Amino acid sequence: MRGTVFFWGVGGFCLGVSLRTLFVLPVMVLVPCMIVFGFFLGWWLIERHAYQLAIAVCVFCAIAGGVRTSFARTELPHEWAQSVGTTMSLTGIVVAPPDAREKNLRLTVEVKKENVSTRVLVAVRQSSSVLIGEDVQVRGKLQKPEPFATDGGRTFAYDKFLAKDGVFLTMPYATLTVLSPPHYEFWIWDALLAVSGALQTALRHSMAAPYSALGIGLLLGGKQGLGDDLLKIFTTAGLLQIVVLSGYNVTIVADAILRAFKRAPKGVGFIAAAIGIIAFVAAAGAGSSAVRASIMAIFSLLARATNRTYDVSRALCISLVLILLYNPLLLIYDPGLQLSFLATLGLVVGSPVLESKMLWMKFVTFRGLLATTFGAQIAVLPLLLYQSGSLSWVAIPANIIVSPLVPIAMAASACASIGGFLMPAFAPYIGVPAYVSLWWIVVIAKTAASLPFAAVIIPAFPFWIIVGVYLSFGIAYIYHKEKSPRLSDSRAIYYRRTKNFLNSSFNRS
Repeated sequence: MRGTVFFWGVGGFCLGVSLRTLFVLPVMVLVPCMIVFGFFLGWWLIERHAYQLAIAVCVFCAIAGGVRTSFARTELPHEWAQSVGTTMSLTGIVVAPPDAREKNLRLTVEVKKENVSTRVLVAVRQSSSVLIGEDVQVRGKLQKPEPFATDGGRTFAYDKFLAKDGVFLTMPYATLTVLSPPHYEFWIWDALLAVSGALQTALRHSMAAPYSALGIGLLLGGKQGLGDDLLKIFTTAGLLQIVVLSGYNVTIVADAILRAFKRAPKGVGFIAAAIGIIAFVAAAGAGSSAVRASIMAIFSLLARATNRTYDVSRALCISLVLILLYNPLLLIYDPGLQLSFLATLGLVVGSPVLESKMLWMKFVTFRGLLATTFGAQIAVLPLLLYQSGSLSWVAIPANIIVSPLVPIAMAASACASIGGFLMPAFAPYIGVPAYVSLWWIVVIAKTAASLPFAAVIIPAFPFWIIVGVYLSFGIAYIYHKEKSPRLSDSRAIYYRRTKNFLNSSFNRS
């Protein structure tokens, strides 16, 4: 019963956030919602049926989600409206890690006018040197971001994508002047970014581009340095997700820290691992999908530290709710968070179902690899088609082939980065194993992308189809869960093997 109520509550919260993000709802809509909540709560108090409480909690959480979203800023403050289209100088503070692109450096600068603040996305020369937390002066033409057309007749809501981070203005081709050093509250973040930058530089010295960029992407997430050609190849082959920071990277960091502290008291290892996870995600830029993965990893640490059961699906939902409490606009306007959540949900929920259909396959490792690959791909495919329209026919076989190489390439890239930092003269030699593994990944991606009809663009279609598809997935899962006696055994196997390979390190601690 408690499990049902919990998931209905999470669903209700997300529904409330979604509706309030997409529509301007009058305050009076709260009245009928509160009446429905009171009706089902009273009914439950009389008859004590689980579904009555579930509906009551769902409605209450939907109200809470809508109220929270109503406090999020979604439009450019009117004090700044007259500045659009004018060339001006602005003074503000850099509030996000600088984003190095192939042709420029993008900065998120928070500025004030008439004591009303907003954020501006500023593009400056790539050679510019700036740190998060610095006071800067930028000069250029202010513009409002606009949606733009993409493949298959789709439109990307670029203005909404930036608005989720409080950015309502852009300043392309700006000039930059640094006015003061970083504010004290940003020093730790700057130090972490400096360490990350030094290790990335060492990796670049160990091997040539684009292999160094791919190694950085595997370790820290990010696709900016891949270049347009290789980026298109990875997209066509359906392998772009391997350079997105995920729970796998976070788990490896936590496992390494736990191994280092295996002889220390148990609590010391857990605290060190939690701090390491936070530091790693901060150094990687603290993207929403990485934050989601870090919250789940910390919950896993906490569960082990208190000898409690770690439920992956609940941890996934709680991490999503925590992120939306901080910024509810991410649910609708952050494709990265959406795909990351669905991929993880596919691994947790879909993979056991698929594996239960593959018990005839005696090679357990390959069976698990197939189940996890299919589970993640099926979970994200409908939304991916709706967003981009890119259907990669080679994605599943390419992912199956590349998956065993990814941990090898990550480990070799980490060794090349650290070794190149400590011994710069030997960097090219230390980077040979990383170069070989990364070269193979690129070869596989190029081979898959070069196949005839490797990817096609699906024309745009209405969103209600996506809703129907995912509802069908949910109904099919519930039906299979009730009818298949093998599902529970398969899930137990899956959880033991893939839920969190930190378990071995936890036990040693």
